[in-house]
Amino acid sequence: MPVQIEWINQKNQQERGSCSLQVPLYFGRDKHNDVILGGQRTGVSRRHACLLWQGGQLFLLDLDSTNGLYWQGQRVLQVLITDKTEVMIGAYLVRVRRQLQCANESCGQPVDDEMMFCPCCGQFVADAHTQQEIHQFVGGV
Repeated sequence: MPVQIEWINQKNQQERGSCSLQVPLYFGRDKHNDVILGGQRTGVSRRHACLLWQGGQLFLLDLDSTNGLYWQGQRVLQVLITDKTEVMIGAYLVRVRRQLQCANESCGQPVDDEMMFCPCCGQFVADAHTQQEIHQFVGGV
């Protein structure tokens, strides 16, 4: 499932970017990462962090980087990604948003993460992982 990623260098606001990528993905300054963040003076390691699914939840994990991940001003080893999560990777403020889509397979339209129902067909909005969890919950009742 794709996620929307936005980043901005807090020391140089002109250096910013965004993309939509599939998970798992890697952040760092090396060219072999999925999201390449800055140069040597940005506090970003060559292979700094990884975004992946664990138990149906999306996490950003520190990969034993020199400067770590910062969430809400605290250095952390991992961060649970929710709709409004912001994490510092070196000098970069990084926002990750899950891309939601209509749960109706015949529609499948991308929708805003604040919407509960698809404006196109009126179906409940969910991503693939949420939809799977809903089916497991309903099936387990």
